Amino acid sequence: MTEAMGPRSILTRPARPDDLTSLHRLEVECVGGSALPLSQFRWLLESQGPEPAFILRVAHDWGSEGEPIGFTVWRRRPDPVAPSYEILDLSVGKLF
Repeated sequence: MTEAMGPRSILTRPARPDDLTSLHRLEVECVGGSALPLSQFRWLLESQGPEPAFILRVAHDWGSEGEPIGFTVWRRRPDPVAPSYEILDLSVGKLF
């Protein structure tokens, strides 16, 4: 990329059910046979209810929100004194 083109902008957003196939594809691309099963992604996206314990965020290029280039899954660790998050999965497409 030349300086005249400017830097690439990578943004994140909450994952949506229509991301399911893309997220699974990215996971398989990154970790192969140890990838989360499609059913686990479906549960993360659709079955946690209004207060999810697991958060799934999608990375995408600016201007192409519908095409995930990576994602993170993290879990809230509730603690009244020091709440925290634990990263459970991080996958980024090979071209990025």
